[in-house]
Amino acid sequence: MRTAFILTTLAAFLTAGAVAQDEPRADGDKPAPIRILSAWRQMRRADVRSDEFRDAQKQIAALVGGLDESQKLLTATMLMDRHADDNINAAALKLFGQDFLTIEQVRGLLNDSGRAFAQRVLLRTYYGFCGPDFRDGVVSDQACPQLAALLAERQAALADAQPDYGEQRLMVHLLCSVLSRYGLDAGKSPEIRTLRDAMEAYADKAQKDQHLTMSVEGYLAAAAVESNPSPSWDEAVICLGHWDPLVQWKAAKQIAADLEKDPSRLAKLWPLLDDERDEVRRAVVQALGFAPKVEPETVVPKVTQMLLWDRGVTVQTAAAEALAARADQADASIDPLLEALATARPGTQRIDAILTALSHLAPRATDAQKDRMLTAAVDKLLRAPRGALLALKALGPRAAGAAEAVRAFRDQADRFERQLIDRHVLPAILPEKEDKDGEIPQGEKGSAEGNQEPGTGNKE
Repeated sequence: MRTAFILTTLAAFLTAGAVAQDEPRADGDKPAPIRILSAWRQMRRADVRSDEFRDAQKQIAALVGGLDESQKLLTATMLMDRHADDNINAAALKLFGQDFLTIEQVRGLLNDSGRAFAQRVLLRTYYGFCGPDFRDGVVSDQACPQLAALLAERQAALADAQPDYGEQRLMVHLLCSVLSRYGLDAGKSPEIRTLRDAMEAYADKAQKDQHLTMSVEGYLAAAAVESNPSPSWDEAVICLGHWDPLVQWKAAKQIAADLEKDPSRLAKLWPLLDDERDEVRRAVVQALGFAPKVEPETVVPKVTQMLLWDRGVTVQTAAAEALAARADQADASIDPLLEALATARPGTQRIDAILTALSHLAPRATDAQKDRMLTAAVDKLLRAPRGALLALKALGPRAAGAAEAVRAFRDQADRFERQLIDRHVLPAILPEKEDKDGEIPQGEKGSAEGNQEPGTGNKE
């Protein structure tokens, strides 16, 4: 339960010496988890080649070495950021070394349906190291089969339960990570054979309209056709529900090509926009973006509605990208998107996706729409900074009045956001302040060095 997690956290703080005091304490007197969190935030703000970054990195390395198992679990949970790029959270876990979570700790997190959201992000990120992209990462080759076995245990337990949507989504994320490494070839290891058996049992016993049930059935079906180098339309549709995003992407590309040859097939796609699986809806929206010439008068309103109303964050992102691909057809989408930003309804990630879409539609907006876009971007700058900054950049000199707000935000931004501001946003909205070489004046320039999170090779 969440209450239990709070009590556990408090107990760990007390164990680490976090005794309440009336007067503020120096950083050296604070418990190690708090000092690590502070240093991690410093690393995220600092440029990679700066002394500030290196000092924080050394401080974390020294502090992590003194943590016991329970404190490592607590501290890693504290570093998880729900809204951060996956690579940011992955970089945070790399600070703790290989296999820093015990199998029993992972089992406890998996079996606690009342876990906090930060613990959910921790599980998803930790299992992500089972995937093929992280073979030298946090999870060792010896631990990956054990994590797969834990998933089989949890899958079997959920077959007799009524898991909520969040629990089902978490299981989908974890299954995708393990299957991306091992596939569903039951002959590869006993653990994968056990996991496949658990998935088949779950598909037989659980409610058929559940998100997890449909995902599991989709994985089992996709495993039977994924090896076909030239899949048919029906096989490509099945592969939209594959566990591997690359396979989904290839299937979406093929479906888009088939749509351009025969637009009448579009009618077969519409029911998939109501599919319970987020990944399938995302892949369908991607296919619509890959075929920009197919029935724009029908497709663009559908994609706009997916951006405004779909619950899946990945679907919202795909819808924004599809609108960008069809920007010359989406004039009528500008007002609905602006109206959504003026309400209290959208969440942070949807706001970011809407602003990103508007940044591509800005050149076709009217003056009145651009003014509303400017107001919305400044208003959402703290809540959804990346989308807001992209919208301001797209507005160009018309957004010059927002320069003060952008500079104020820059003081608290991380290095990726500062990089976007210094290299793109300020030069776009204040072009008269560039020198003849296109350089930003000193003081607004900042260091653009280091575009990677520590321990990763991927940009945010």
